[in-house]
Amino acid sequence: MKLNLRRFWWVSLFLGFILDLLFWKKWIGLNFPLFVMLCLLTGFALLKGENQHPNWKTYILLPVILICAWGVFVRREPLTVLLDFVFTLFAMSLVAVTASGGKWVEYGVLDYFRNLFRLWLNMWVLPIQAVVELHSTPEEKNPSERGRTFWQIVRGLLLAIPILAIFAGLLASADAVFNQELVNFLAIFKIENWSEYLFQLILILATAYALLGVYLFAARFSKNEKLTAKDQTVIPQLLGITESGIILGSVVVLFGFFVMIQFRYFFGGGANINLSGYTYAEYARRGFGELVLVAFGSYLLLLGLASLTRRETWTQQWVYHILNTILVALVFVILSSAYQRLVLYESAYGFSRLRTYTHLAIVCIAILLLGVLILETIRHQRAFALMTLSTAFLFILLLNWINVDAFIVRQNIGREVARQINSEQVPVELDERYFLQLSEDAVPQMVHLVQTASLDPETKDKISASLVCMRVRLETTEVIPWQSFNWARYQAERALTSVTPLLNKYTLYTNGINHTVQTPSGEIFDCSPVGID
Repeated sequence: MKLNLRRFWWVSLFLGFILDLLFWKKWIGLNFPLFVMLCLLTGFALLKGENQHPNWKTYILLPVILICAWGVFVRREPLTVLLDFVFTLFAMSLVAVTASGGKWVEYGVLDYFRNLFRLWLNMWVLPIQAVVELHSTPEEKNPSERGRTFWQIVRGLLLAIPILAIFAGLLASADAVFNQELVNFLAIFKIENWSEYLFQLILILATAYALLGVYLFAARFSKNEKLTAKDQTVIPQLLGITESGIILGSVVVLFGFFVMIQFRYFFGGGANINLSGYTYAEYARRGFGELVLVAFGSYLLLLGLASLTRRETWTQQWVYHILNTILVALVFVILSSAYQRLVLYESAYGFSRLRTYTHLAIVCIAILLLGVLILETIRHQRAFALMTLSTAFLFILLLNWINVDAFIVRQNIGREVARQINSEQVPVELDERYFLQLSEDAVPQMVHLVQTASLDPETKDKISASLVCMRVRLETTEVIPWQSFNWARYQAERALTSVTPLLNKYTLYTNGINHTVQTPSGEIFDCSPVGID
């Protein structure tokens, strides 16, 4: 069916202007989910206008897109926002690829790469083809009639300009407010602004061009998605069960020996530290990162061997499956060890962003390994890609749900409360200056705990001084337009306003670059953040 290309062009240009309105010289915030929703609604409307109906499986992607898009608006923690942003764009690309066909749930690894590459390639080619088709399409009016209409518009504009100038001058003389508004309006035509207008025009046209390519691809090609055959793998199966068995068996022996010899060292806790002469840092810090990498490397090994290994008989299949099962079981023990080391380190030194990410990564890697084992058992290796993407989304969902920076504040202050009440012996006390490198997500939790937690006056002073520093950071930023409105920032400002009488007791000193805060007890608190890993 022939597409209404003019409609596609005008809609894409409209979205280009909307993008300029929402994003030009503005921080990302409310503008991102609004633009994402507008692009989706527009795309579905275009398909409906061409009597095409999205497959019901495509709608499964919409909640994923909306959760990630609104996550950019709700959160300010950098990794959470970055992953929300990237996964939103990825899922929207997948919608364009699979809009009418809905076969994305059947994709293997090769299908994702190939179909998304086709989308990227056609995004640049299809708009040019659309221009050629438009110019080759016969019009109702002949060229001479179109030319007369164009020159009639030009003459009308030339005659209207002097008339408008006369009336505008008279009205400006009659009203000072109108005169000022007119001056402000004419200021946009100053020559020094032309380079900026040129960049905005380029942004609008580039956005329209890319969106036109995406919409045309969805309308023309998404119904006929190309999938690899069920028995076709990404790469040839070059290994037999002997080679793969040696690889898996060797890794199993290595992991088994590691777990057996160091089992007490893994799970001995604080008593084992004294036995071996290690400090907390030497025992815990050097362990959990490497162990998580080992677990993730095992996942990649299982994926690679699943694609490369020929299993032609029932016996070969079960030998391979048994080796996989043993390997996954050993990796689960290693992940448990990594988790235990991480908890030990956090009980001594507190939480940080990296440590929180690692907590969630351990959970997601464990799910990945279990999923690979199950899919391998039922011989459904094609679903490895979908399993990986689902787990990646789970990781992003967990980041948004726990609110990383607020979680860090809650855990670290809770740890300090337990230390003070129970006189627990830990190597390091609460590091309030680390809070200064956290985002606005942390502020409401800090305000709540400084008002309710059972902390000694000195610690409360330091946390309150941190809040003064964070308030300065918010106040010194430029005025935020509505397009950049962010829920986390709004909540932080509200929380700080609620404790204004308390924070006003603290004296702020600044030289324009560096800030220090003096507490009511006379202590000096530096507003420079301190990083920890």
